[in-house]
Amino acid sequence: MPIYCKGTVCKNCIVFYGHSWKDFDEESKADLCSITFPIRYKKRQIICMEANPVQNIYIIKKGLVKTYKSLPGGKQQILSIIKKEDILNIHCLFDDFSHHSSETLVDCELCAIDKTFLESLLKRKPKTGMIFIEFMKKKLVRSYQKIVELGQKNGRSRIASFIIDLSENLFDEQRNEFALPLSRVEFAEVVGLCEETAIRILQDFKRENLIDIYKNSISLLNLSRLQKISEK
Repeated sequence: MPIYCKGTVCKNCIVFYGHSWKDFDEESKADLCSITFPIRYKKRQIICMEANPVQNIYIIKKGLVKTYKSLPGGKQQILSIIKKEDILNIHCLFDDFSHHSSETLVDCELCAIDKTFLESLLKRKPKTGMIFIEFMKKKLVRSYQKIVELGQKNGRSRIASFIIDLSENLFDEQRNEFALPLSRVEFAEVVGLCEETAIRILQDFKRENLIDIYKNSISLLNLSRLQKISEK
């Protein structure tokens, strides 16, 4: 049986103190924590599979999770990278099955919310439900912005943006050096480029002394220039 948090199990509770949840009042936060329990997943562990029943909605407390669709020939299409304070499986509310698969990219700490309990809570507490809808709306807007960026930004800008995003969100505090949690194919898919183009741009960044690459680690050598490139 899971031990539900009730705001007491987790130090620095992501729901009570996370920036993404600042619009939730104390009552709504307490309601969520009452049906939430902590869970850990190892690197490259499957959380849920496409078309399988879903039991929990997850808040990412620490780590990165990829969501993807399975394609013919054993290939995958990455849909999103879920980061700290984001919600995983939110699309499964009031639905029985997952529409995609999810897998951890690094060791992860998640806050699992019992899906059945959450659905009941949102029906019983309209105030909490409205705040939750507002939260989901902001997430949807961010998804639309990403689609626009992929359509308007060039390859250099996309990769610079993604590298900076990883440095800011992969750990509890920003780091200018980190191990890349994605394979080359996954990295290219996330930024919407073919593998050869993504690798070439990374090598260009290295020659321009913007980054250094050693095996699967990346060091940001000139963050200000990377930021300027990401805005183009």
